[in-house]
Amino acid sequence: MSPQIFCNSCGSEVSPSDSSCAGCGRYQPKGIGGWLLFFIVTLVIFGPVAGIVQIKSGYHHNMELFSRSVHPYLLYGFYGVEQLLGFTIRGYGIFAGIQLWRRNPAGIENAKRFMIAFLIFSVADLAMGMNWVVLMGHKGSLSRFISWQTVKPLLNAIGYALIWYSYLVKSNRVLMTYPPKTSS
Repeated sequence: MSPQIFCNSCGSEVSPSDSSCAGCGRYQPKGIGGWLLFFIVTLVIFGPVAGIVQIKSGYHHNMELFSRSVHPYLLYGFYGVEQLLGFTIRGYGIFAGIQLWRRNPAGIENAKRFMIAFLIFSVADLAMGMNWVVLMGHKGSLSRFISWQTVKPLLNAIGYALIWYSYLVKSNRVLMTYPPKTSS
């Protein structure tokens, strides 16, 4: 059973093939625009740029910190794998954003998968940071590590994923632009 689309003004059911509501005549948003366009831009441009800035800002600090470790090459390897995984997840987000831009209905599912992967990666990233602090730090280092600055990226990722996932599920524009396949 495909999801139904209802007019935000009068509550009448609207067909994805209609451009206005039969009940009140109000225009139904359709196509790449509004919040959908903003979401696509976050996937394709803002997210990857923010990831690059984050890597660039912390790279030298991390390398200096790892060099003082008992096992620096192991930490370099973990850091490289973590960054590669982050690039891969951001690349998948770019792929999903391009699919959405081209109005490929598969883009919706790929965008949802990206947000879940991004959320899992953000949790794992914080856990790995806590692990590094425990391995390399002194007594009490972990309690100093856990602060607003270290938890804020995870909270941002949770907010981003929840807001945009719910948008993709509930938005009339999304349903009108990428109509669900009807089973015959």
